[in-house]
Amino acid sequence: MTKQKTNWYIGIDVGGTKIQASLCKECGVVVASAREATPRNGTKDDTIQAIVNAVNKVLAEEKKSLKEIVRIGIAVPGVVNSKGFVVGTPNMNLGNTDLASTLNKRLGVPISIGNDGNLGALGESWIGSGHGSKSIINICVGTGIGSGIVINGNLLTGACDAAGEIGHMHVLDDGPVCGCGNHGCFEALAGRLAIERDIRAALDKGEKSCISELMEQKGGAIKSGMLNTALKSKDPLVTRIVTKAAVVIGRVCRSVRHLIDPETIILGGGLMEACGWFLMPIIQKEIEDDHLIASKQKREVVFSSLGDDAVVFGALALARMETEGNNSPFIPEKNILPEYPELKLNSDGSIQGKKKDWKPSFFIRPDGKEKSWKQTTPPEPEDLANVIAGGLECLYVGSKSGSVLSGECKKFLQQRNIEWKEDKIEKTIQNYNKSTVRRAVLFV
Repeated sequence: MTKQKTNWYIGIDVGGTKIQASLCKECGVVVASAREATPRNGTKDDTIQAIVNAVNKVLAEEKKSLKEIVRIGIAVPGVVNSKGFVVGTPNMNLGNTDLASTLNKRLGVPISIGNDGNLGALGESWIGSGHGSKSIINICVGTGIGSGIVINGNLLTGACDAAGEIGHMHVLDDGPVCGCGNHGCFEALAGRLAIERDIRAALDKGEKSCISELMEQKGGAIKSGMLNTALKSKDPLVTRIVTKAAVVIGRVCRSVRHLIDPETIILGGGLMEACGWFLMPIIQKEIEDDHLIASKQKREVVFSSLGDDAVVFGALALARMETEGNNSPFIPEKNILPEYPELKLNSDGSIQGKKKDWKPSFFIRPDGKEKSWKQTTPPEPEDLANVIAGGLECLYVGSKSGSVLSGECKKFLQQRNIEWKEDKIEKTIQNYNKSTVRRAVLFV
């Protein structure tokens, strides 16, 4: 069989603190990544040069040249028009810049540029928790709150390319001032900075909390991991304030359903990743506490399965769409899978992979890479995160008993819109080999 030629792309996530360039195969496999610090006090040209440096660094790492790159997709935290012109970036210096044209001249490669929230949604819709859904909204709850909307493989960007700014929906009259200058915005009530503000205000009034000790140990800022620690210790102050934020998130999600009725609402971002176990039940209760009849019909509210990688995959998807057209890669005939090994059960009980024989336990990720399994047996939910990294539709699990996944593991997968199939080892090998979807397999 003739090996299919690989089309190479680069996906870039331009953030406030770092710029990450990832060398990608068109099927949605990240081969290598390189980072450059975002110049905090530099000029616009300094930031553009940092992007160029990140591209050159990742190419050098894999001994590739710019001539081999079909197109570069770039995500920036700001308003970007359809021609790749960056209208504004509130927390960076790339505003009022024809970034696509500038980078095309410097690198000699076609450039596609989009808003990071929109591209995160595009990535989730393609190979993340939104796969298979005709309409999704991806809401990122972190320091602030952003979102992106995808309908039938198309980004909903709005008349002025500024759609998806859900964090600046007005929620509360005379509410706290937001970073945008308005009062009562969604993110001013439920983002991590809003939670930190309310906790500090309570501490200043004399309330006690274990968060004070955590702040002393880990620095002044109240990070999402610290909130998780305080929630697990059932700290009354943190529990009260985070609960209030979760209620707001749930009510906004309910309003989103009333407005655009998406098949799937995806919740991601640093706060959800760290504290989702606490937030999600409250959010779901608020969504379900809806008297509108149409809203009673089944719709999905799930966690992001791609995490921070969603933006890079979305940048790759955008680059492919602007190269191939016709909503590629969302069209079935353009659905290119990673290269998966053909597994074989040997007579000694080992499993023949691509380059070696494995004794269970081991796993194969969605990108086709084989890895040794060193975690617990049976697996815990947090152990599965590395197995599913990179986006998939189905996880196959093989074991001697044919059933090792706990109820919590199944819930973990269900909450990320991932199907699972458990069976004995020989049957799992057969199912994995004949599968036609993006997949992973775990043998324990």
